[in-house]
Amino acid sequence: MPTITLTQIVEAIRLELDGIASFKQVQGGSTITESIPETPLGQVYVETVQQDVTAQTTQTTFGTSPTRQTQIIVHVDVYARVRSNIGTDMAAIMTVADAVITELESQPPAKPFSLTGLRAFNWTANRVIFTYANQELVGMRFVLTFRVY
Repeated sequence: MPTITLTQIVEAIRLELDGIASFKQVQGGSTITESIPETPLGQVYVETVQQDVTAQTTQTTFGTSPTRQTQIIVHVDVYARVRSNIGTDMAAIMTVADAVITELESQPPAKPFSLTGLRAFNWTANRVIFTYANQELVGMRFVLTFRVY
């Protein structure tokens, strides 16, 4: 894996999303709190890091030496609002989700979030009802998958 760190990845994503007007706040890494102070709120964190076991002896490109690939999965949990009325909830989810999607789609595939070493990048999103401190919040979970080599 290149010299890029998990902290750098989380912080780069957090900073990009923090510029979205739809968010009151975006937390990441050590800034994630135990409560949801205001919505809409985003939380960015690493979920999985997986080393490609076959890359120790195989080549990624036509170069002369093997290249290890690492897959890093980062979650962006978007808390749109406290659950109340389905129509109002969905409208709140769509507003902030559209803003996040616009930001994700604006990232260049070769160097997303301006980080050297992030090569391939894709994402999925699912609507979620989060239970947080005995409270239900509606939102979306964006799952960002990066290949690093």
